[in-house]
Amino acid sequence: MLPFPEDIVHPLNGSAATRFFLTDGRRARGYLAFVAALVVVMGLFTAPPAFAATVTSATFTGVTGTVVSGGLLYAKQGGVLTLTVFTSDDTQCVDVAGAFTAHSESSTAKSSWTFSTTAGAGDGVQAVTVDASPSFNKGKCNGPSPTFQASFTLDNTGPVVTAALAPAPNAAGWNKSNVGITWSATDSGSGIGSGPTPATDSVNSNTPGVTQNATATDKLGNSGNGSVTVKLDKTPPTIGGTRAPAPNAAGWNNSNVTVTLTCSDAVSGIKSCTGGGSVLLSTEGASQSVSGAAVDNADNTTNGSVSGINIDKTAPSLTGTPTTGANGNGWYKGNVTIGWNGADALSGINPATQPANSTIIGEGAGLTATASITDKAGNTTTANSAQVKIDRTAPTTGISGTSNNWTNSNVTVTLAPSDNLSGVASTSYAVDGAATQTGTSFTLSTEGDHTVSFFSTDKAGNVETTRTVHVKIDKTAPTIGHSFTLLGYTDGAWTNQDVTVTFVCADSSSGIASCTTPVTKSTEGAAQQVTGTGTDNAGNSATDTALVSIDKTKPTISASTDRPADVGIWYNHGVTVNFSANDALSGLASTS
Repeated sequence: MLPFPEDIVHPLNGSAATRFFLTDGRRARGYLAFVAALVVVMGLFTAPPAFAATVTSATFTGVTGTVVSGGLLYAKQGGVLTLTVFTSDDTQCVDVAGAFTAHSESSTAKSSWTFSTTAGAGDGVQAVTVDASPSFNKGKCNGPSPTFQASFTLDNTGPVVTAALAPAPNAAGWNKSNVGITWSATDSGSGIGSGPTPATDSVNSNTPGVTQNATATDKLGNSGNGSVTVKLDKTPPTIGGTRAPAPNAAGWNNSNVTVTLTCSDAVSGIKSCTGGGSVLLSTEGASQSVSGAAVDNADNTTNGSVSGINIDKTAPSLTGTPTTGANGNGWYKGNVTIGWNGADALSGINPATQPANSTIIGEGAGLTATASITDKAGNTTTANSAQVKIDRTAPTTGISGTSNNWTNSNVTVTLAPSDNLSGVASTSYAVDGAATQTGTSFTLSTEGDHTVSFFSTDKAGNVETTRTVHVKIDKTAPTIGHSFTLLGYTDGAWTNQDVTVTFVCADSSSGIASCTTPVTKSTEGAAQQVTGTGTDNAGNSATDTALVSIDKTKPTISASTDRPADVGIWYNHGVTVNFSANDALSGLASTS
């Protein structure tokens, strides 16, 4: 038996890689030509070539586990199939290759051949190629043979069962109303044999997820199951809120308020919580609210809010003003009562904190009182009142030009007022009880002990206690005279004794301040002057001169003879003696 061309090296080029592959008639004709060439070239045979067998038909039929649908043969795993092949009546060998392999030989030529096979796993078209040959050799078909193909389809997959939900679930897979289920089945193989069962279903109670099933079979009996999970939540979610910090007893907050909205859902869970988490309210205002919406995963919605939020972060205003007005200079001279007025534009004043009147009792400029007030939100303001000026102390007035002493000239009196707070408004004076005059300087020229009264008034209206001083003017000099202590002595008379001069001073106005004390003269001399001075308390003075003549030296007397002595100091006869007297101061009063 000649080998198949696939197993023979090309005779011309000797290449093992060059093989002949022939199908149908072309294969037969090519094979015969190939054999003839081989005989010629190799000298192997001298007999003429044989004619080729042909396959006229090849058909699969089913026994068990198969079905014909839509003109196609379907088989499931384990199904028994028969391949029937019809060939030319000269066929002694048939090979089957492809979905399954088979080889059949016959010692006598025949035209009908049958093969059995069992369907395997999987799906899809299963094709075989059938070759027919007029001879065989050593378990192989010989000779050129055209091929023929046959097929059947494996179907081991059951139908696809699907569910349609009405209404359709949302994107999260949830429904919020009763759900109707319609089942359908499709099969890409042998087709639907029965089902789906059930054809319809429904879910009407809340469930986080219930699985509904349906079954269908195809014409081969393959079963397909379908399932769908239905999540149904017909109950709206809940939404609640809290606020922190809590309001005070008056229902107000004086700081930011944090509002927390909390959403919950027991079935599908929360998809969104608008306003959820913490919302900070920082704006002042009354009756504020924070709103939110809870949406569960089934799209059920519940609206909620936290309301009645009152926020007042601004402290109230507080003003304090005197209940009485200051004088025209803007000063007070006594206690000042302060009245307080509070205002709050939002929560209003807490009446329990309205301050009572205050009293300013100090002294000075820019004096204030302090008070506090609280609004209903608890904001507190501490404020100072309007400034006031209080001068409780009268001014003082100094004076110059007099010291209560006497003066002997005109006196200019100068008044010097001062005030440590409000300042001096006016200074007034009066002289010797006359009408009061205004001013700070005047001149007194008349003699006498003048009484000057004066006072000043400050700008707060405080009046100084009237003060009185004396201005004493004495322009007239005192009188002065003298007397002698030597009884009967007169000015200029001679005496041979000491003479005491006593001065006598007098002043009818300011009085004597000094008078020369007695002076005793004891020295000799003619008309010796003794001067005394009298001074009054105003500084006027007068002088007086006394004359004192004293001669305490006795006069001198001398004698002379009319001739010298006769012998020695002796005269021997009568002599005439002449006497002479002298006094150098007072002179001789008499000679004897």
